[in-house]
Amino acid sequence: MNKAASSAFAFFLPFFGDFMLGIEFLALPIRAYQLGANSVEIGLLGGLSSALYSFMPLFAGRLGDRVGKKLPIRAFLFGYPLITLSYFITRSLYVMMMVRLLEGIAWAFYWPSLEALSASLGGRKAIRTYNLSWSLGALLGPVAGGLVISALSAKGTFLVMAEATIALAAASLLLMPPEGQPQKEKEEPPMEIDPIYLVAVFAVGFSITGFLSYFPVLATRMGISPPLIGAFEGNLSFWRIFALFATGSALERVEGRKRTLVVSSSAAVFLIPTAVAFGVPVWWVVTSLLGFISGMGYGISIHTILESAGARGKRAGIFESTLGIGSLLGPMAMGYVSSLLFSGPYGPFLAMGISVIPLCAGIAILKRSGTRLKIR
Repeated sequence: MNKAASSAFAFFLPFFGDFMLGIEFLALPIRAYQLGANSVEIGLLGGLSSALYSFMPLFAGRLGDRVGKKLPIRAFLFGYPLITLSYFITRSLYVMMMVRLLEGIAWAFYWPSLEALSASLGGRKAIRTYNLSWSLGALLGPVAGGLVISALSAKGTFLVMAEATIALAAASLLLMPPEGQPQKEKEEPPMEIDPIYLVAVFAVGFSITGFLSYFPVLATRMGISPPLIGAFEGNLSFWRIFALFATGSALERVEGRKRTLVVSSSAAVFLIPTAVAFGVPVWWVVTSLLGFISGMGYGISIHTILESAGARGKRAGIFESTLGIGSLLGPMAMGYVSSLLFSGPYGPFLAMGISVIPLCAGIAILKRSGTRLKIR
């Protein structure tokens, strides 16, 4: 097997994953809205996949270290079509919620193993390529999703997603890159992580997943077409790519306390979605800022956590679990708080702004105490 082709395939996989997520984050809320879901149910649907994802990557990452990365990745590729076919078949909102819950297991096998595999192919440079790959998928996925939804409906989009994943699963049998011997966990010394990087990852998951869970519904209620909704979400990903590229290039010159100062500004992402209430003309600005600031927090955090050698699957699992906790709480908190305090289509976004208060307090406490987590 050609080594260049297998390496290219390894970096295509994160592109494909976020390409599918970009489509799903557009089609799923619209489909739920069509089935009569209210704001709390939409938030629950958006966050349910992270209920299991918030801890499953810890298991899946360690599994990848023990048995290799190919098995978890292929488990996702052959399992994800069953999930999208279920979304296509069902007309029950509650069945969709159950499927969404189980979906978290599939992604838990995929992302930690992909991150560890990418890092093993070339260290910091490979992580930068990995970030660029998934970001391009997140940029193009919503755009493609808007076009497919316009042509086939939100329901029909899930059938196309299943077919595409089956084709990639078949290709993985030939193109997956070789990897070294699985590592024994006992050989890895304890690693210290500044928890502010995990706070930044939590903030990214909370804000991005919360925003994407409600924005397609808000835009649909405002009469915006699916292709234009996809363009807004693609704009978010474009600026996230720019931020990831900028931070990846600057990391060689930015160390220690400077990194900490940058990621501690991650609280700002909670306030940005509230600006959608100013109306459609500012939505380009909202998505640009949300993409750029979240990209900085994500990029610095993943580089810092994964750049050391050894047991990358375990550390990738910690990273993804933290992201999953934020992705679980974001849409659910937005829906619940808005049902108590706000009314109207902008309620969930206004509710997100409240979350900046405890996050800022947590960052201040961590910076003052100098706490560091030891991971064994």
